[in-house]
Amino acid sequence: GDARYLAEDFVLSYAPSASFVLRSGGTVQRGTATTGPSVVVGVSRTTYLPLETLGDVQQEVTAVAERLGDHSVLQDDEAGRRSLLDLRGAIDVLHLACHGEFDEDDPLLSRLYLADGPVYAYELLGLAARPRLIVLSACESGVRAVEAGDESFGLIRPLLTTGSDAVLSSLWKISDRGAAAFMKVFYEQRRQFA
Repeated sequence: GDARYLAEDFVLSYAPSASFVLRSGGTVQRGTATTGPSVVVGVSRTTYLPLETLGDVQQEVTAVAERLGDHSVLQDDEAGRRSLLDLRGAIDVLHLACHGEFDEDDPLLSRLYLADGPVYAYELLGLAARPRLIVLSACESGVRAVEAGDESFGLIRPLLTTGSDAVLSSLWKISDRGAAAFMKVFYEQRRQFA
């Protein structure tokens, strides 16, 4: 009948575990990160592994950058491991469009494929940047393994330790074209409601 979805009336948030919430002071707070410029990272091809070329990453990066205020773009050869790991300070949005892969055997070896090599989940624990929003436009970037004590591991947990308010990620393999189209609409809506 006239039933409504919960998400129509409330903002839904997920924490990786109860212990994560306790370590963050007993509550997951929104809007706590300081804003700064945004960083848009796009990697359409890798030379170190024969991964499929992501032909729509350029289009996605351009569309995302047009919808953000102050921003910088790191694309293909500029989008290396050090470029990401050396980011510092407050960032409004950190958007990463690249290949991603979840590692079932060791979730902390889940990775994002950048121009000159993969960045592993455990390396993201040391990320010195403090993005308010992190967007992972990459396959399996939200998949996680739940370990003893209800602890979850994958790419999301290390990114939340940066103090980010939110991480947008995918639980499955996504098409390059579909991701580009979705991100364009996502950022248009974000700009309308910001």
